[in-house]
Amino acid sequence: MSRPPKAVNYDLTAILGLDELEVIRYEDGQYIAMNADHEVPKCIYCGGDTRNHDTRTRSFYDCIKDEEGEPQFIYLTYEQYMYQCLNTDCHSLFPRKIDFARGNSKLTKRLEEMIVHYGMFLSYGDIKCKFENKISRTTVKETISNWTKRHDEDRGAFYTPEILCIISFETTKVNYILIADGVDENKCILDVLPDIGSGQVMSILSRFDKSKIKRVVVDVNPTIVDTIRDQLPGVEIQVHTSALLLCAKKEFELLINSEGPHLYKVDRQSLLKSPQELATLEGSSNEVKWLNDQITYENNRISHITGTKPRIGAAYENMINLYKVLSTDSDYTNLKKWEDTVSIVCPEDFELTIAYIEHYMEELLNFYLRRTKVTMEIYNELVILNNIIDEFKAYSADVLRSKILYQVEPLLAEVDGKTLWRGVPLEKVLDITKKLLNEWRRRR
Repeated sequence: MSRPPKAVNYDLTAILGLDELEVIRYEDGQYIAMNADHEVPKCIYCGGDTRNHDTRTRSFYDCIKDEEGEPQFIYLTYEQYMYQCLNTDCHSLFPRKIDFARGNSKLTKRLEEMIVHYGMFLSYGDIKCKFENKISRTTVKETISNWTKRHDEDRGAFYTPEILCIISFETTKVNYILIADGVDENKCILDVLPDIGSGQVMSILSRFDKSKIKRVVVDVNPTIVDTIRDQLPGVEIQVHTSALLLCAKKEFELLINSEGPHLYKVDRQSLLKSPQELATLEGSSNEVKWLNDQITYENNRISHITGTKPRIGAAYENMINLYKVLSTDSDYTNLKKWEDTVSIVCPEDFELTIAYIEHYMEELLNFYLRRTKVTMEIYNELVILNNIIDEFKAYSADVLRSKILYQVEPLLAEVDGKTLWRGVPLEKVLDITKKLLNEWRRRR
């Protein structure tokens, strides 16, 4: 049995572009639509026959795309049919199920997806303007938050890698922790914690089978190290040497800004380069002479600055020595000698770095002795991701998590008949995040 059809405006139906709906008319700025399936359904409770009972009107916020692919906000009025079961033992009343919106939401799914898409590179206020101020900033925020929560729930149980990487980062907007697989060649990101606290670390550890974790690679954040020591007794902790180097680099940058406030930006950047970066410049084969001249010029500028500013010169020499000590072909026992020297020559310039070496010497040595290709590479690639994230000037914790975890296809693992969340490949996350950043720059 089917319900009597109404006159359908096929041109408007094509513009609306929702397969399950047919547009009857356009009136007072609203698309008036009904379900395209005219068949009367079976009872959703007992499976018996039903009849048309009446209709109820539901209003939705929706969007379509114009000829240039830009979103155009619309109002959608849906005439939803109600059906009554003919079975005298049931006699239930129910509405036709819809797929274009969720439950009692007033937003269509495609509008939600569009809001989330723009949320990856626009602020809440900018998204509100994008839709002609017809949806509130609060609606935008709640839509992205709910979208993120749904995806969080869909992940289910986590796969436990033998080597777990727990690295903290700071941006101009938020501080957060990245959880990554230190074994998989894909260097998968397992989770993003939108805060740096012991509670966050304890919460994420509860999602893993702790008995399977053999080693944990961390940065020099005391909160993380102390929590791991407390929660995973007996598990080897490895402090990533690149994290120590980054700490020293930040302290050196502060010194440069203090002692050389009038230095050119390019000179500051040169001073902060590693020996390897100073020795290599990218260019084509026919630019070899020019590149060599550039390297020579850059080194001459560094020599001039370090020669005329003794404090910067001494700190620069210590930075170069630290690079050498932490390189894989160096005698790692020289790290203690470096600490002893700097503690005498310029302790105030590398105060944090010295403290971290004193507190984490064993953990730094653990990393050096048992480093792998994945654990060597993953920290530096996560730093690159953080630098990209930091360029976005407006985002929330939900946007941060969505941007990293839910923009690419995840990897799954089958263990004992269960499908486990294995995370998202870092390389693909870097790729999509760069594209989002380019989109953000284009729309500024």
